[in-house]
Amino acid sequence: MTTDIVPKNDDAFDKFQKQFIGAVAPTPDKFGVPPADVAQLQADQTAWSKAFPAHVQARADAEAATKTKDVAKAKLEKGLRGAAKKVNGTPGVDDALRAQAGMPAHSPVRTPVGPPQTHPIGRLAPKGHTTLVLHVADETTPQRAAKPRGVHGYEIWRHVGDPAPADPSGYAYVGTLTRTPFTDVFTAADAGKNVYYLLRWVSTRSQPGPWSDVVTAKVPL
Repeated sequence: MTTDIVPKNDDAFDKFQKQFIGAVAPTPDKFGVPPADVAQLQADQTAWSKAFPAHVQARADAEAATKTKDVAKAKLEKGLRGAAKKVNGTPGVDDALRAQAGMPAHSPVRTPVGPPQTHPIGRLAPKGHTTLVLHVADETTPQRAAKPRGVHGYEIWRHVGDPAPADPSGYAYVGTLTRTPFTDVFTAADAGKNVYYLLRWVSTRSQPGPWSDVVTAKVPL
């Protein structure tokens, strides 16, 4: 527990110094503070009373200047990107001209998109009678719903009832989705049964990635 009675926060410090000096200055002897100390406090208070508002104003000015700068940069950046695309799309513009404009060399060959290297992770949540909602994210960004680069969507494979299949061949293909979540509605006969899911990303060239871990839940009654 701190024993320092002087606040560190500037606003709290300003309030404290006003209250302290305002109370002690009129009758310093009653508080046991020498008049010379009070005189020094008042002189320091005068300096603070000029410096603190100036600091507050400077901070507000800096925040406003930063916002103005960010808006101007965003607008100019958008214009630069658009102009750079036109440069790259103009016949006769070679790498020497690009270098003159500060642009990197342009390669007309696109890097082919390979199969996904990561796997999806799934999270199941019940939603009323015989309904489960499957939320999907990538293993590298579990808090975001965005797909990895070069991925078209994710395959859902499912098995209802025990025991769980020993390998992917025991699962039935449900579909390929491009968005999450997926709502899975079961028949009344499946209520109370365990259901198992396998997931995998599929690239824009229909190349599948590695399988996810098994995601399981009980079909709500």
